[in-house]
Amino acid sequence: MGLEGRPSFALGMAPVEAIDIPAVSRSGRSDLLRLLETPPKLRDSGFDLYTGLLPELAEGARVRRAAVKGYKLLELWRDGTLIFVAPADEGFLSWDIYYESGQPYSIRPLVLVESTLLFCRLADRVYKLAERMPDHLQFALELREINAPGQPARLKPGEDRLNVPDLEEPKVAPYGGNAFPVKLAAGTPPEVVAYQLVREVYAWFNYADNQVPYSEERAGQFRIVLDHITR
Repeated sequence: MGLEGRPSFALGMAPVEAIDIPAVSRSGRSDLLRLLETPPKLRDSGFDLYTGLLPELAEGARVRRAAVKGYKLLELWRDGTLIFVAPADEGFLSWDIYYESGQPYSIRPLVLVESTLLFCRLADRVYKLAERMPDHLQFALELREINAPGQPARLKPGEDRLNVPDLEEPKVAPYGGNAFPVKLAAGTPPEVVAYQLVREVYAWFNYADNQVPYSEERAGQFRIVLDHITR
């Protein structure tokens, strides 16, 4: 999809137990196709999964795929595997309209949290379309080539605030990429799943759990809180 050798950010979900989603292979309009064409979003012009394309059948009608070369990929396989890929550079995860070539990438907490939450919400709706519900789901977040300019990528603590200076120095990635798998019971709230994934990234940057932004403890579980993103 044109991101080979470039910094990339990937999210994935796969049922632990075998399932089947026949709607993936069917032609014509369907609730599943509409869901993939217009995935969940939190706000207009947000950092979401939307590609602007109608997902096409591929791989022998085993997958629905929407791919914008060099930008985004969203695909769902008939076995329930869901994948989203986007740039990890200034074009998405380290979004910065003033980025200068050669500078280290600075991962934006808002982009990381918002896109991860939206992926988890989409996954929650997708696996419920299977003929048989799985018992457990394997999620993963992966960062690749994020040290591409030759300098470690950075991640700051706290929430993104426009025109407000950061009071703490960002921490740097220990190396150029990593994968963060999380296995949870099917039916775990998407906000809880998203928190678990984002927490793994922050731990990799040597942050404590209480430094994960846009989150709080509710009903005995830490989760991403929508109000913290949209306010």
